[in-house]
Amino acid sequence: MLIWVVLGVYLAIGSIYDKKSLLLPDWFLWMGCLVGTVWVIYEIIVGQTSWRQWITACLPGILWTILAFATREQMGYGDGVVLLVIGSLTDATITMILLLVGLGLACVLGVLLLVSKRGNRKTELPFVPMLFLSYIMVMGGRLLL
Repeated sequence: MLIWVVLGVYLAIGSIYDKKSLLLPDWFLWMGCLVGTVWVIYEIIVGQTSWRQWITACLPGILWTILAFATREQMGYGDGVVLLVIGSLTDATITMILLLVGLGLACVLGVLLLVSKRGNRKTELPFVPMLFLSYIMVMGGRLLL
């Protein structure tokens, strides 16, 4: 349960920075990498996960980072790092659920911006707040079960 609180705080802080400037500070990304690495090493040592499970959980972040490079950062590198952190702190299923719900939320927001004529196809949307909202939705669902 502690790791869910850490992940929530991390995503909340990232949401604030991403919404303000569409950039995530280096210290924020490095801190997430450090916490994620320490956590996954602990889980591997105590036998709660294997390195294969960890790599599988990090695949969405790896693919996002490759797409960020391929699209010349139309999708941000920082978002890929945040997905890597999520993968390190959780498992593959949770990572995919958070990613897919976040993409769905971004899609709905994009459509609303287009319909209301407040945005166009070039409008940039921060993605970490979408991940944070998906985290809230998933945590709310977990608490109800």
